[in-house]
Amino acid sequence: MNNPVSIVMSTRNSERYIEKSISSALSQEYDNLEIIFFDADSTDKTFEIASKFSDNPRIKLFKNSPRKYQGENIRDGVVMSKPNSIIVTLDGDDWFPHNKVIQRVNEIYNEKDCWMTYGTYEEFPHRSVSHIYEEYPLPVRRKKLFRNYRWLASHLRTFRRELFLKIREDDLKDPVTGEYFSFAPDLSFQFPMLEMCGEKRSTYVRDILYVYNVENPNNENKQDLNEIQRIERYLRSMVPYETIERL
Repeated sequence: MNNPVSIVMSTRNSERYIEKSISSALSQEYDNLEIIFFDADSTDKTFEIASKFSDNPRIKLFKNSPRKYQGENIRDGVVMSKPNSIIVTLDGDDWFPHNKVIQRVNEIYNEKDCWMTYGTYEEFPHRSVSHIYEEYPLPVRRKKLFRNYRWLASHLRTFRRELFLKIREDDLKDPVTGEYFSFAPDLSFQFPMLEMCGEKRSTYVRDILYVYNVENPNNENKQDLNEIQRIERYLRSMVPYETIERL
């Protein structure tokens, strides 16, 4: 079965990489696919370059002003996607390593009957495989201890649309600012989904299905470390979601 797949992209000031990123999404050899792209009020030529792809029926392009942070853009993309879609997140300064990534994602969902996946990526420009990522241990999954364990739920991140929509909107927002998290938005939605999946419904993927660009000076890891740590502490302190039996 070819599940509907929506690649949700959000980026800001990625003019050096955006053409490569979008091209890697459009090149996927998979029919039931759409790409929902958000430019977070870039001040460079990111959206201008992205607009070169506007005639392609597989992609929808949006530029938000004032700026929306990545977490809100991802949520908007999920809401726009087709019912029962598999959502794949792709940052606009990153890309897929080959044109069969989405095909492989679809195979995994058909084989595993899972609701979300996380995996291992290759870094650019080092081309070194991340060595810290692996499957969450069974006791962590069984007891929903994800917030107390080291972070493993990284790229490639995919999930069922209906799973994401069960996250309470307020849990995607910073209680200090009242806005969607400016840093670490992936923790804000990955933790609840992992908890709702419980022991069996999340899948670790060993295949390298993502290229993570650490060269970009706008990379989150090079931003305000104190703010990132504050947000992470808050998200890790939250009460876990209940495991669910069906979507």
